[in-house]
Amino acid sequence: MKTIILNFSGRENGNCKSIANFIKEYKNDAKIIDIAKVCKKPCGTCNYECFDIKDCGNTINELYMELIKADLIYFIIPSYCGLTSSLFNIFYEKENAFFHKYEQYSDKYLEIEKKFIFVANYNFEYFYNIASMLNCKDKNDVLFLSSSRYNLKSVNGDLLTSDAVKHTLKNFIFDEISYEKSAMAVVISKNKILCTKEEVFKKEILSLPKGHIENDESIIEAAIRECYEEANVKIQKDDYVTTLTPFTIHFINEKDEPTCKTIIPVLFLNNNVKINNIKEERIKEIELIDIKEFLTKCSYSNVKDVVNEAVLTLLIK
Repeated sequence: MKTIILNFSGRENGNCKSIANFIKEYKNDAKIIDIAKVCKKPCGTCNYECFDIKDCGNTINELYMELIKADLIYFIIPSYCGLTSSLFNIFYEKENAFFHKYEQYSDKYLEIEKKFIFVANYNFEYFYNIASMLNCKDKNDVLFLSSSRYNLKSVNGDLLTSDAVKHTLKNFIFDEISYEKSAMAVVISKNKILCTKEEVFKKEILSLPKGHIENDESIIEAAIRECYEEANVKIQKDDYVTTLTPFTIHFINEKDEPTCKTIIPVLFLNNNVKINNIKEERIKEIELIDIKEFLTKCSYSNVKDVVNEAVLTLLIK
């Protein structure tokens, strides 16, 4: 199996190069390519001659000819100010130029298995979109390594000093993904929605009560239990309206394992909800707020989609 590891950092001793070397320890036949040594100039200075008859240069042609022979490509991309590095942008420009001239190789390149490691602390949805641009179809093939999670600084290039990071990377390399299922309580009361504020990695997050589905309970029972445990609000099975569209999130769990969690939202209607004292320490506040306000302040786009679906469902009913 031919594996290529693309390093999109210009730093010889940075996090990305350390990650590349770590992968190579387990993929002995892998070849590391430092993009800084191949893609040195951005497009444009040549008047886009590649769109006519000329090649982009021998080193670029050699790079992509090698990539299309690979069975697996790792993309290791650092974040600068929440965006991809300039080296990645140059690479992507050269990619479009190459396949404009050599269209016969484009399908083969798209079919190659690709895995993405982003060294980033935020703006994750943007990076998922970057992976999608390169035909990544499974979010399990995307890993985020955040220095802030491990109380480190990206600029120091010391992510791989953490055993937890090494554990996470190893699981990612060998596709050892933890799969979980959770129920989410979407509780509507007098045109307001029950929500929680909690602290996640030192950030205050506005979302809805949710949690793991136990082996001996149904989805509805799990949503009712989690609503009581997280929001200290008792709802009943009689309040159940419908089960909404599930969605999936990807993250690193408390055991430092790449995790794929399916969240199943359950809609309840109860016009007599009362806010009580907080039970769980990690929950900072419990509120009943206007739905429009929630949609403005909610921290997650997928949760906003759930609430919009809930509103539409109640309008139809």
